[in-house]
Amino acid sequence: MKLFGSSKGSRHTGAHGASHGGAGREEEHRSRKGRHVSKKKSARRKALTVTVVLTAVIMVVGAGAVVWYKTSVKPPDVTGDLNLPTDPVQDPVTPGNTDEQGTAAPGKHEPGDFVLSDDINGQEGKDETPTTGRKDKVYTFVIAARDKVAANTDAIIVARFDAVNYTLDVTSIPRDTLVNVTYKSKLVSGIYAYGKEEGFMEGIRDLIGFEPDFYAIIKLSAIEKLIDAIGGVKYNVPRDMDYDDDAQDLHIHFKKGVQTLNGKKAVEYMRFRKGYSDADIGRIHAQQDFLMTMAKQLLANADKVPVDKLVDIFINDVNTSLTAGNCLWFAKEFLKMDSENVSFYTMPGNYNDYVKGRSCVTVTLDEWLTLINEHISPFYQAVTEENLDVLTRNESGKLISTTGEFADKKWAA
Repeated sequence: MKLFGSSKGSRHTGAHGASHGGAGREEEHRSRKGRHVSKKKSARRKALTVTVVLTAVIMVVGAGAVVWYKTSVKPPDVTGDLNLPTDPVQDPVTPGNTDEQGTAAPGKHEPGDFVLSDDINGQEGKDETPTTGRKDKVYTFVIAARDKVAANTDAIIVARFDAVNYTLDVTSIPRDTLVNVTYKSKLVSGIYAYGKEEGFMEGIRDLIGFEPDFYAIIKLSAIEKLIDAIGGVKYNVPRDMDYDDDAQDLHIHFKKGVQTLNGKKAVEYMRFRKGYSDADIGRIHAQQDFLMTMAKQLLANADKVPVDKLVDIFINDVNTSLTAGNCLWFAKEFLKMDSENVSFYTMPGNYNDYVKGRSCVTVTLDEWLTLINEHISPFYQAVTEENLDVLTRNESGKLISTTGEFADKKWAA
């Protein structure tokens, strides 16, 4: 009995133990399953948290980008004014626009007339074209290409962009133009080397009658990068070109005909000078033809222009007063133009003048003032001789200063 009892008890205990062991394993299994489910939920929660955080970051960055774009990529503020003399000379009023006493009749001024600001703010004149002040959304730039081996500027252009009518006027200033400065070099190509940005802008102001809104001083290496960024320019080289200058590491060799010029080749083409009978003026015309061809190709494929890449190069490789936001805004506005609205001009002058034994260019004053007022100035009021400080020839051929004074007294003789 004992044995039976023990045996029975043993069987019972075994069965009971087995029952408890099965329940324990099942509970442990449920526990493991619970922990696994818990880990999955935890992982999902973490993933969700990361996603939410990333989304928030993206939204913040995106919102910041939108805010930056709205606040930075916009028409820049400009405050430039005419380079007025100490005692401004009042322009004569157009004949027929005066009363019997000879004073200007209200509301009858022609563009270019000099009128007081109070006069144009009167009731009778408020709906007419202003005759003073700046034209809306018209911007001016001076762009100079640095010489490869010196701080001289190898090419200088002044540009006016009208963001209302979408026109771009580009005027080249010959590098040998005589300027009224104290520096040893009296050529416009040397004023950046002597005066840096401030002196350069003052020199351009004296030449055109006002300080341009923005400047860009570009190294030749930056021009190469910009042209490479757009995939080069397909261009019809008009003639064979061969020139070598070991001192500048300049080697120019072209065969006449249509070819795609990369940045390096484009710069070589625009630097070629010795083969033209009119030297620098011939080079200016070649540069303008190349730039016009490039403008046509860019505007014809405006949607493919890598604007961001060009702006990045411009900001990092060019000495400029433009901000990244300015550059983006102007780039997008430029690409809205038709190529027919891009025009090129050259400062009129005596391109074969000689002063004190040196070859130079002297401004032809009347023609220059006409070009300034029609294609360079952003002002309603006409730029006059009184706004300039240039060296030119008078009717008898004598070298004179428009201010009546030579910055370098030795040139007054």
